[in-house]
Amino acid sequence: MINLLNETKKIIINSDIDGVLSGLILTNFLNCEIVGFSNSDDTVWIDESKVNSIYDAVYIDMFVQKKMLSVLTNILFLQMKSIIKS
Repeated sequence: MINLLNETKKIIINSDIDGVLSGLILTNFLNCEIVGFSNSDDTVWIDESKVNSIYDAVYIDMFVQKKMLSVLTNILFLQMKSIIKS
């Protein structure tokens, strides 16, 4: 999953505080680009000048059941902890 994030660098974040904070950390430490937001219920807003579809980015801090979507939850930060310290 982290490899996919490193390849695309485009993320769609949850519109709650966890999603916003996760997005800020990923933009600052991994040079990711926020290309959309979701309410984790039924709506995804994307910047169509940056991605063509909701399937072109990694979803951050969301529960998503579709197998065609890639999702990273806050568990990412446990894995990144050692990277940030070095």
